[in-house]
Amino acid sequence: MSKLNENATRGAVVREVSYIVTIIVLIITVIAVKAAPGAAPEPIVYNVVAGEAEDVVEAAGEVVEGDLPGDEPVGNSAGSKPSSSGKSSQPAKVTAGQKININTAGSAQLQRLPGVGPSKAQAIIDYRDANGGFSTIDEIKRVKGIGDATFNGFRDNITVE
Repeated sequence: MSKLNENATRGAVVREVSYIVTIIVLIITVIAVKAAPGAAPEPIVYNVVAGEAEDVVEAAGEVVEGDLPGDEPVGNSAGSKPSSSGKSSQPAKVTAGQKININTAGSAQLQRLPGVGPSKAQAIIDYRDANGGFSTIDEIKRVKGIGDATFNGFRDNITVE
């Protein structure tokens, strides 16, 4: 690769990382303003690699009642282990009526489903990539680690549309 191409590629990577950092700062600012005008809450930090900006935005979610400073974090439901700061280290789980498209969801979105952590989310993505997506929601049971019990826990929260 020529020196000119190396510099151009390096410049593109720097711009993309700069873009991602800007998005993160904006997300934190919006959360702070909505959560408590005039008083910024403890920032939520997401570690991001290039190309995962959509997952970060999805994981940040919205500020909702009960997610204000001093209240229990939305993601800290039964079975969720809080970090040493008291905040949940897992994305907030889906609520009744919310649907996640398993053909397009990133890892952070998939982890919002009950019973799905990082390894199951990656298994879903790997299966989807290897098989061209899911035709029906029942097909997700072909993913290693997802049986009837896990499927029944999130069947009403997934779609393939």
